[in-house]
Amino acid sequence: MTHNAPRSGLARTLITLTVILAFISSNQILQTYAAPGDIDPSFGTGGRVISDVSMNFDEAHAVAVQSDGKIVVAGFAQPSEDDSRDFAVLRYGSTGAPDSSFGTEGRVLTDFFGGLDEADAVAIQPDGKIVVAGEAQVFNGNAFEFALARYNTNGSLDKTFGDGGKTTTNIIFASRALAIALQPDGKIIAAGFTTNLTQGPDMAVARYKINGSLDDDFGTNGTVTTDFIGGTDIINALTLQSDGKIVAAGLAQATPTPFAFDFAVVRYDTEGNLDEGFGTGGKVMTDFASDSKDQGRGVVVQSNGRIVVAGQTEIDSVSSVALAGYKPDGSIDNTFGFGGKVITTTLGISAANCLLLQPDDKLVTAGFTVGATLDFAVLRYFSSGLLDPSFGSGGVVTTDFQGGPDEALALAYQPDGKIIAVGSTELTTPFATRDFVTARYNGDNIFDLCIQDDSNGNLLKINTTSGEYQFSNCSGLLVGGTAYISRKAGTISLQQNGPDRRLVAKLDGGTHKANATLQLFPQGTTYLITDRNTLNNTCSCAAQ
Repeated sequence: MTHNAPRSGLARTLITLTVILAFISSNQILQTYAAPGDIDPSFGTGGRVISDVSMNFDEAHAVAVQSDGKIVVAGFAQPSEDDSRDFAVLRYGSTGAPDSSFGTEGRVLTDFFGGLDEADAVAIQPDGKIVVAGEAQVFNGNAFEFALARYNTNGSLDKTFGDGGKTTTNIIFASRALAIALQPDGKIIAAGFTTNLTQGPDMAVARYKINGSLDDDFGTNGTVTTDFIGGTDIINALTLQSDGKIVAAGLAQATPTPFAFDFAVVRYDTEGNLDEGFGTGGKVMTDFASDSKDQGRGVVVQSNGRIVVAGQTEIDSVSSVALAGYKPDGSIDNTFGFGGKVITTTLGISAANCLLLQPDDKLVTAGFTVGATLDFAVLRYFSSGLLDPSFGSGGVVTTDFQGGPDEALALAYQPDGKIIAVGSTELTTPFATRDFVTARYNGDNIFDLCIQDDSNGNLLKINTTSGEYQFSNCSGLLVGGTAYISRKAGTISLQQNGPDRRLVAKLDGGTHKANATLQLFPQGTTYLITDRNTLNNTCSCAAQ
């Protein structure tokens, strides 16, 4: 997915902007837009949202962003003092406010059989319906089963899915779905583990038809289990390749030594068979150190076909973020990191609980710091596995919510490049509770439209989703802000009025022409842009 939308042409554009200029040496430079990794103050309160769902223990485990910018977060809530838990799905508007059009005040709780139900993964269908997967406690001797629920866009259960919007699957014995993926044909893949009473848990994958019934064309009656060497094997993350093959990542018990695990990566074909062209018989194990505790918790496929897994390694009782890169055949990619592996111990960050792939192939992980307090930790790496120093401080951002332990468990990417992280925060007074927490960070400014003066070099870049803009006179002045965007009959209009600026823009998609005016109130300065053909713009200053 890229964000290089076609440049619609622009009719006469009038843009008036005002900014307070800072003078550095002989150049005028102002950056009112945030740097990558900065907390986004336009979201919630200071970039943060705390949601107390049940007044007891609540945890957010997964997040997805809808096409309209609304944010869906899934996890569990404990609606009473007993040990019962329900699926909890919350939806927020783009500013972090609860979406009142979803469920009750922006939240929905779903019970399966009255026991412990937890949601661990969420995905948005192309029609806007929301699919959530996790586990449900049953009372027929199996303890837990794969559990899926599908919701309509208003938060009501979709009665066309499963039994009244819900379905559960007992694969072997106790089972839990920890990851989900949607195929282009509408089928749903859920993955996690199932317990084999004669040994340890095995990896488990199930595929469902669009109506929630198991797909008999996948594996054995719709399910597949995978064992490595007889120990504990779990899938934590799932992704689909462009050819439809399924890549799953997690952990496998490396030796008979208890709790010695390796990264485990498995690839299945579209019918659920292990892909013999991947690793050894479709399986790969990666060890970071002898008898280390290595767990893969996120997986992505980069544009060059490289598979990257992120998670945790614990070596000599020290836990760190770990990544590994693989070639399409499952062999270690030595061009990634250092010999195919990356270990990050910066600021005592304990683990990567998830992995996000940006459109430019950069990698974002999230977890928590260890020390006096536990805080959200978000890290960004170049596609090669090196930390990206342009993000936060040396590639790392930490966020505290209310002084207690905080842990980030999932990430999502917005079309405007901003990054959403969700997880939980703990309060110890007046009594111990946990709440959903969401934070939003600024990413790289992504501008999908630009107008460029035909003579004086002035340049205006615009994000037509968020309204963010950046003006440069290509002589040292750099001005950024956010304008209101409206659309009518192929014309895009921008407007911003404030004590230090006024922005009005009109962008016509038919004539490929544009005019703009930048007016700086404190300085009494006006800059003009006249662009007779937006299709030939380079979107960069000639001197750069």
